[in-house]
Amino acid sequence: MDDADTGGQQATVYTPPELTALLDLTRKRSSNTPKLFGYKIGTQDRLGLVPGGLIIWLVWEIVPGLRLGDSDGADSFWGLESSEREQVRSVFIKALRELFE
Repeated sequence: MDDADTGGQQATVYTPPELTALLDLTRKRSSNTPKLFGYKIGTQDRLGLVPGGLIIWLVWEIVPGLRLGDSDGADSFWGLESSEREQVRSVFIKALRELFE
């Protein structure tokens, strides 16, 4: 909530755990997550929301399939029949176990 200059001073170099995980999953050729093509960590310029603050750009592949949720919620998932939701859960659990292996 501070001014932009104060916010920029508070923003530090940081690698989000989500980026670390996506890098690892891409290296392991996960078929359940998008492949990360590249990323860049930088500093916002004077026109950025937090001038001098951290910014990260990501480029990844588009994964085919039904999107089960969006920024407004998981309406697509809850609109499925009960048996279809159970099938999604089963496939998710199987894929999750494969990731842990």
